[in-house]
Amino acid sequence: MEMRGGMFRMGGMRGNLTDEEKKNLPKLTRGMLKRIFSYLKPYRLQFSIVFVTLIVTSVLGLVPPLLTKHIVDTLTEMVGSTAGKQSYIPDLILLIGLSFGATVGLNLIGVLENYLNTWIS
Repeated sequence: MEMRGGMFRMGGMRGNLTDEEKKNLPKLTRGMLKRIFSYLKPYRLQFSIVFVTLIVTSVLGLVPPLLTKHIVDTLTEMVGSTAGKQSYIPDLILLIGLSFGATVGLNLIGVLENYLNTWIS
């Protein structure tokens, strides 16, 4: 974001172009898209795997914060509870283990994704 004339403006990819440059941008046509995707044909399998790993890492990226929320909620319950605190320990161990496993899985999938991105390029 940059400040111009007292108002915030999102720069983006085309935000810093002059009016002339904006007029001279190439038009995105169906033929141009076909040509671009024709370059990916030999790498169709790798591209599909990269796309799937992107979706999986996006979903798995949500798991550790959600598990952390449950860990904090469980600890808050445990501290506020007058009952036996020992009953919360198995739940905490499970949640911490799941969070650790999700983080390790996320990083391993990230390594695979980086390998495939390098292979394609």
